[in-house]
Amino acid sequence: MSKTKSKQLKSKLLEGRILAIDPSSGGISKYGAGSQCGWAIFNKGQLEDSGIIMMDHGKPKEIRLKKLGDCLRLEFGDTFDVLVIEKIASGRMTHESLINACGAFMSNLDADSMIEVNVKSWQAIASRAGGWKKDDEYDAIYIGLATIFWASGYDQAKKEPEKMEKIEEIVKSFDFWGITEMEEVWERKKQLTQI
Repeated sequence: MSKTKSKQLKSKLLEGRILAIDPSSGGISKYGAGSQCGWAIFNKGQLEDSGIIMMDHGKPKEIRLKKLGDCLRLEFGDTFDVLVIEKIASGRMTHESLINACGAFMSNLDADSMIEVNVKSWQAIASRAGGWKKDDEYDAIYIGLATIFWASGYDQAKKEPEKMEKIEEIVKSFDFWGITEMEEVWERKKQLTQI
């Protein structure tokens, strides 16, 4: 679905402004860790800015979500052509507060269109493109990049050599989005093929 919608919104994704979000509710896991919300802004397919939204871990859900909504309206008051957000799978292991947080993002951000991206889909692209590390900010960047790859003609149904050829074409055409780690991965691949 997100691949199809990315192709339908190709002009908005490649010529407009995108806000990509790795959602978090600011809750604390059973291991005591608290995640933040990652965000990334793309303009005409290029990475413009990225960061994290600090959450008030441990506060009641209604306070965390109200503060999140206030922050979103204050910090991201611009209108975006597309809001890209990680799709939260519903199920036994999904925390209700994370689903509530996604609602806060959708209702407090101004975007003409929205794409929800499956976690396995964007991570498959991230592992092929290279440079991704598990981090809230990087997650948001690569969630946004997945839609740019699909809009640029990447098709995960192709055979692996064709997929990698298309990935290489796209990463180079966007000059690796200024992601040093991604560029280093492709430089190492180039060196290995020259041996």
